[in-house]
Amino acid sequence: YRFAPTRVWFEQYQPGPGVELHANAAVLDSAPDASEGALIRQEMTDPALLALLAQHRVGGRAVLPAAFYLDLLAAAARRLTGGDLELCNIRFTAMLALSEAQAARLVVQGQRSGQREWVLSLTALPRDGGAVKLLAEARLHEDPIAPPLPVPLPDSLPHHLTGEALYTQLGDSGLDYGPAFRGLTEATFGPGQARAKVATPDPGQWPSHLLDPRLLDAALHALAPALRAAEGEASEGMWVP
Repeated sequence: YRFAPTRVWFEQYQPGPGVELHANAAVLDSAPDASEGALIRQEMTDPALLALLAQHRVGGRAVLPAAFYLDLLAAAARRLTGGDLELCNIRFTAMLALSEAQAARLVVQGQRSGQREWVLSLTALPRDGGAVKLLAEARLHEDPIAPPLPVPLPDSLPHHLTGEALYTQLGDSGLDYGPAFRGLTEATFGPGQARAKVATPDPGQWPSHLLDPRLLDAALHALAPALRAAEGEASEGMWVP
């Protein structure tokens, strides 16, 4: 997703069969029992977690990374099924500033959709009873079909960037990451293709997780030079995977 000073969502979401959403999918009416039946409840009060998230800055303010959303959705999916699972049709519908998150509870709920499918939704529930914001959603398949093999990359790609150089470029574009979110160490890339090396973060530094958001976020950073190589000037500005 590309975020400009004015937020623009490029297409209106149309829910699939068996999914019912409020007419405005980004902000739902609040309700006293909005967190009932929650699979995951994430209180944003842990000082260690808040200190890490404060290092993920977009356009000058700390925002929750999409990788953090995905970790919460994956944890909820694991509670529904102990076997193989697949998350697909993942949509990140809104950014959430860390300051907003601290005044809210993050909740993941599940709704059955078909015999072996669920629709998972991640929302922010303000403690003051304000409007509930839909942050992300995904469809869970309990009996997934084997995923397709990744498209093989060429043995060599024409361009190379060190992690330091990449994060300097990202900072100039408005993506200012602290040490916790600078996990990419080097990348080779060409138009629309990238291969990256990512350092394994210290697992003890991030509170409990299923998918380490720092590792996943770092892997997504390789998209930036690949997009720039593919689109040139059209890719200038701030991009958020």
